Amino acid sequence: MEMHPCRYSGQVAAFGYDPKTEELRIRFHAGGTYAYKAVPQAVFMAFLHARSKGGFVNHAIKGHYDFERLEEEPE
Repeated sequence: MEMHPCRYSGQVAAFGYDPKTEELRIRFHAGGTYAYKAVPQAVFMAFLHARSKGGFVNHAIKGHYDFERLEEEPE
């Protein structure tokens, strides 16, 4: 999955989304990349337009979708 850098966020370093599988991947500045499952495209679009990406993740993603921590990819 292609990851896009997230500029101007203190928490989110990069993100990617696959509309076919509805998987949202988020890499955090603090470390760790997480795959959130069954995230509707409308929620992803709201994430894209959110003024605070970290705030959106904390309030609308974490605790709402199943997830797994992924192995770190080499830079």
